[in-house]
Amino acid sequence: MKFFFCRVSATIMLALLFFSCTPQTPLILYPTTIDLEVGKEVDLSAYAGRNAFLIVTNNNDEITKVFNSNSSNINTIDTKFDKVSKDFTSNGKNKITNIPFEAPQIDIQPVIDNSLSDGRSLNATESTVTYEIGNQRSIYGVNNNKSYVLYGNKATLKVIGDHCYVWYLEKSGITVTNAQLKKLADTFDSIYEKETYLFGNNYDSNCNYSNLINIKTEQKVHLFVYDIYNDYVENQNSGTFGYFSSYDFTKNGTYGSNTTSNSNECQCLHLDSYFTQVAEDYMVSTVAHEFQHLLHFVNKTVKHASSTGSNSFRYSDNWFNEMMSMVCEDIMQSQLGIDDDASPKSRLSTFNNSYMYGFTAWLKDDYVLISYANAYAFGAYLVRNFGIDFIKELAQNDYINQEAITKALQAKNCSLTSFDQAYENFYNTVLFPTGTSYTLFRTASQSYDIGNKTVTFECSPINLFDYPAITAQNMTSSTARKYYNGAENTAYYGPVILNAQYYYSNLYPHGMSVSYCGQIGSNILPSKYTLSSSFATGNSGVKYRLYIGY
Repeated sequence: MKFFFCRVSATIMLALLFFSCTPQTPLILYPTTIDLEVGKEVDLSAYAGRNAFLIVTNNNDEITKVFNSNSSNINTIDTKFDKVSKDFTSNGKNKITNIPFEAPQIDIQPVIDNSLSDGRSLNATESTVTYEIGNQRSIYGVNNNKSYVLYGNKATLKVIGDHCYVWYLEKSGITVTNAQLKKLADTFDSIYEKETYLFGNNYDSNCNYSNLINIKTEQKVHLFVYDIYNDYVENQNSGTFGYFSSYDFTKNGTYGSNTTSNSNECQCLHLDSYFTQVAEDYMVSTVAHEFQHLLHFVNKTVKHASSTGSNSFRYSDNWFNEMMSMVCEDIMQSQLGIDDDASPKSRLSTFNNSYMYGFTAWLKDDYVLISYANAYAFGAYLVRNFGIDFIKELAQNDYINQEAITKALQAKNCSLTSFDQAYENFYNTVLFPTGTSYTLFRTASQSYDIGNKTVTFECSPINLFDYPAITAQNMTSSTARKYYNGAENTAYYGPVILNAQYYYSNLYPHGMSVSYCGQIGSNILPSKYTLSSSFATGNSGVKYRLYIGY
């Protein structure tokens, strides 16, 4: 039997130790973990000669100090941001960077009108209007100041799909063909039933809020294709591919004190025209991503409010909502037939070098790319270890954020039963990228009967060693010293692991750290080991564990 251990040895034969006094009961040396407490000695003499790694996890909702030493023989690394490498946040060979945008959530008090409970439409115009190819309409969208403004009043209906309308607003310099617009419609139609089956319907028959558009019955979704932000320049290589805003679910004249709120008053997705022209596969994945946001709003916000009779809305945290959209892309990848470059997997190099920043504290500006990468990695870990049916439960249960994960794990009788347990085992993805337990290196597959057809969803295994964390040009001699098995002028593949005597001084919420401690019994790691007072105490959410290999 062979066991594999990250960067310790390519292949290690399991050792069977036979003692002369009891030859009939061989002792098998399994890897093990030992929980550590600051100042409490542990006896490691039974593991002499074996390699050990210190795992630190921060299960707090705030940045937490985990190391406070200035000792001359210990080096601390502060988790202050340097830069986000565009090499690791770009999609594909063309190096086009998707700059995510979180559209503003509506912050209104929904108005309950019980007279609507008889099934009458909340917005009779939208539910009865008939559109024809060539019709024109206005499009409102978010500008750089996050205000909803008029982008144009001559967006033309180009394609009518089974479940969508595709509107196109022309822009000088951008040429989107009818075939490309039809591809968006065909993509949406191909995944509509599949995505709503897993992530919930885009309507709520119990919704009696008179200041929302009609979502009591199924409606076609409008795909608005235009130059988001009006930021097009020739050979543009970065920008926002698309977004969804719940703002469009409000009826004009009902948002705050505004008499006209510039809502599009329909279920819609906003898609960038330039990237539709030059990055078709990425936009296909974007459609699945943004549609999940729409479904998330209906199922986690509106349905929860209408089922409880609430006069206020609740919203998922950004990390949870974005994680679900990227997991949706992951699950739909096999249905869409796109390669890894056009999927969230393109973010995994960023995860490899930035997992210490966690995923629940949503970062700002360019650093949000780290949050996206880390949230996707955690979501990819959830689906591959607990299954696609778990994700279906997670998307449609009546909870949000950490609680939603806990309830879904319990509902599906998973091996772990809480968010905290799932997070505390997440380190395995870093220490064992090709391991067999709590890993990304596993297939998730599930078949369902959807629309009178058997549909099989499949998420392929992810090998984090396929993704460089540090480029060769950035691996200087001083950098190489910090990382376990780092070599000067050599690209570092897989999640970064700190070398002996290097530790992060603090961790972001649900960030983690892995440091190589040395061989037990050496002058670096004695057999009688005490986690020194250099490590911070009194942080109940911080867990220190020693992983002992072979």
